[in-house]
This record gives sequence, C-alpha cells and structure tokens, in this order.
Amino acid sequence: MRRRALVIAGVVLALAAAGTPIDAQQAPRIVRIGFLSPTTLAATTHTVEAFRQALRELGYAEGKNLVLEVRHADASVERLPELARELVGLKMDAIVTISNDPVGTGFVASLARPGGNITGLCNISPELSGKRLELLREVVPGLSRVAFLWNPESRSVVLDYKETESAARSLAASGAPVPRGLPRRGSRSRALGPDGSARGDLRRQDPEGREARRPVEQPTRFELVINLKTAKTLGLTMSRDVLRRADEVIQ
Repeated sequence: MRRRALVIAGVVLALAAAGTPIDAQQAPRIVRIGFLSPTTLAATTHTVEAFRQALRELGYAEGKNLVLEVRHADASVERLPELARELVGLKMDAIVTISNDPVGTGFVASLARPGGNITGLCNISPELSGKRLELLREVVPGLSRVAFLWNPESRSVVLDYKETESAARSLAASGAPVPRGLPRRGSRSRALGPDGSARGDLRRQDPEGREARRPVEQPTRFELVINLKTAKTLGLTMSRDVLRRADEVIQ
C-alpha cells in the first residue's frame, strides 16, 4: 500500500508542469490525463481513486480543470496497444500506465536518462529475491521447492524470475516455474512472486523532451510488514527473530 502511494504521489508531482491549479483570477487550463491499466476495473478501482484524491489535493478536479480518461485491458495484454492508441488520439497531456521493468521492456533507455517522453517510478528490486527466499525458508520449515507464479508473456517480470531462480539455486532450493496456475493441492511448495503494486511509468506528450532529462526514480527504503492473522490462516508460525526484523507487525 505504501509503495502504491509513493508511485501515485510521484506521478502526480511529475504532472505539475502539465497545467495550472484552480485560480480564481483566470479561467483554469483543462488538463487531460489518461490512465491505462492492464488489469480489470475491480482490480484498479482503489488505485484510480487514490490517484484522483492525490490530484484533488494538488488542485486538480474533474469537471473544473481536469479530464481523466481511464481504460482497462481486463487482463488481456493484446488490448493494450489499441487502448494506448485510443488515449493518444484523445490528445492527453499525460498518460499514466503500469510496468515493472521500464528498461527491460524497452520503455526507457536507462533509469538515469530515460530519453523520449517517458519518466516515472520503478520499484523493481531483483536484489531482494534472495531475501524473500531466505524469509520464506525461515517461516516454512523443511521448505525444498518454491513455485514462482508469473506470466511468461509479460517481459516486465522476467528479471524478477531470473534473479529468484538464481537465488533459489544458491540456497539449494529448486525453482519451479509455473506460467499460469497454482501448486497442486497438498504439495509442499510455497508460492513466491513479485509485488504487483506500486509500479508506475509516465508517458507525456511533450515535444520539448523535458522528460528525457528527468530520471526514473527508484525506492531507497524497503519495509517488512507481517500480517499475523494472514500468517495464521496460512498455517505459518513467525519466529521471534523474524518478528524483530519486521518494520510493522499487523495483529
């Protein structure tokens, strides 16, 4: 949740140059923003509402100085190009979309100098793959196999998978790629996958190329949050050592 909030806040700040907030002395410029989601309406509702709230706090309100066009691909990757073209055709000042690895997917040349008209936030953290497996081994005694749930058609999670597979080998745990599905009932495998929240890239219609000079930002701090109620439901027991390392423990 906190990562998602950071992404939304960062995207909103990047939009500050797109228009002027409500001013009683002059007619406000209408800012047009497109929000493109690869998932379903239900899965994106909370994110879109949080995005609207953040815009309101900066003085942008629908019906006054903001037009927000939201498009959902309904978990169908094939629909994304069509929806993106539709938003571009509507001449948006900015298009907010979601990705995990902007460099790996070819959206930007590098995080430091994106190039073109794209910038935003990236929370990809392959260096945490080993840490996730270590924690999983601590809370699941006798862990020997790990199922990594990912979509092979999505290039944005390839790096996460490769790093996790490498970490699994170094920890003497066998990686079991599961492209579409879940571990069979009764198996001793545990599922581990990349965090789907808090991803964000920003595409702007900016002929001056200002976005090419605005680096894609990465998080500088990661927090470990443990939900004891969820752990109990899953039949997991958290050791005192694991609990002491947590930044937050939800009872």
